[in-house]
Amino acid sequence: MGEWDEWWLDIKTPKCVANIQSVMADRIYAAWLKGCEGVDPDNVDAYANKVSYGVPYGITDKNQVDYLK
Repeated sequence: MGEWDEWWLDIKTPKCVANIQSVMADRIYAAWLKGCEGVDPDNVDAYANKVSYGVPYGITDKNQVDYLK
C-alpha cells in the first residue's frame, strides 16, 4: 500500500502460498519458543482491496482463506 510502504503477496499461486506459509510457520514457532502466547495477523484482507497499491488483481476470499489455513 503506497502510503504505508507495504507490499501484498500474490497468494493466488500455490507456490507462493507454500513458501510464505513455511516462513510464517517458522516465525510463529520461534515466537512460541521465546514464550509468546499469541500472534495477531495483520493485513489479511487483500481480497477486499479493489485498487492496486501493489495488490495483485484477482485475489479472492477463497485465496485468502487457503493462505490462512
